[in-house]
Amino acid sequence: MPSLNDPVRYLTGVGPEMARRLARLEIRTIRDLLFHIPRSYRDRRLITPIAFLRPREEASILGTLRSMRIERRFRGRRDASGSVQDDTGALRVVWFNQPYVERALRAGERYLFSGRVEPFHGLEMHNPEFEPAQEGDDSRFPRVTPVYGLTQGVAQRWLRARIEDAVKSLPGILDPVPEPWRREHDLPSLRQAMEQVHFPETPEAAEPARRRLALEELLRVQISLLYARARHRARRAARSLSPGAPASERFRAGAAQPLSVKIRRGTEERMVSMTPEIPVGEKEPRVGIGWDDTGLMDAEFGADFFSSSRLLIEDNICRTLASSAVALVSSCALAPLMSTTSKAGAL
Repeated sequence: MPSLNDPVRYLTGVGPEMARRLARLEIRTIRDLLFHIPRSYRDRRLITPIAFLRPREEASILGTLRSMRIERRFRGRRDASGSVQDDTGALRVVWFNQPYVERALRAGERYLFSGRVEPFHGLEMHNPEFEPAQEGDDSRFPRVTPVYGLTQGVAQRWLRARIEDAVKSLPGILDPVPEPWRREHDLPSLRQAMEQVHFPETPEAAEPARRRLALEELLRVQISLLYARARHRARRAARSLSPGAPASERFRAGAAQPLSVKIRRGTEERMVSMTPEIPVGEKEPRVGIGWDDTGLMDAEFGADFFSSSRLLIEDNICRTLASSAVALVSSCALAPLMSTTSKAGAL
């Protein structure tokens, strides 16, 4: 039984050449194949009469193949084309550059054709999938078939068969989402989501599975970011700014007006976030809490830290930085007062 991390070429029907083609779709392992989610679904439960077909829509028709031939095109291209008829009309079907289809179909037989209807000298169906029909046994057709993103040399039917084989041979999967949480949010397990998203009974039945797999992708991204952050902190830990806390306390004690509850709460959270050894780029700024006061407090905080530090840089540089920071604090603190005084004098 293959595992999810095995190369996709371990599946039946996937040789080296097909593995190279799948790599163009970013499919290299069985996990990649299972997470190649259908871009849409083709509902074969609805058989549309030929007379009611509309251009640029997916449809399924059930009719008799009246003729089949090979048409030679420019630069040696050979297209297989035929005419399908039901009780309401006739429709041309075309397979571009697929002459082998002509050998798989027999004129006079009934087939189920599913594909996109395009306007071209009337309506015609391009590259439809087909299956022979038996009288009174139409129920054996797949009701809903997935439609995948493809690349050159990879057909829908072939890719669907490989994914079906992978789903059937799917080993036991450790689901990272706890079962109580899945029940609370009405989400299937990871294995059930794989089965439902690729082969749902109805297009609507695939939606919970798509949400579950989207959650899986988000969890993987979040875990990767947390792991990368932990590695970054382990390699490049920042020095704690806790020695600057007394200066912040002195600033609050000497404030002309008492700080509001909102500003006090915000500044306390900022002081807490600045004390651990977390790189500056990862600190979470708080906006909308009164930047005039908090900016001054941060400057005092940093100035006092640099004044007391002997570990980062030379003493004379520390004193220069501290003096500059204190001068900046003084100028910033006096600016609002000078502005207020000028306004009062104007009045």
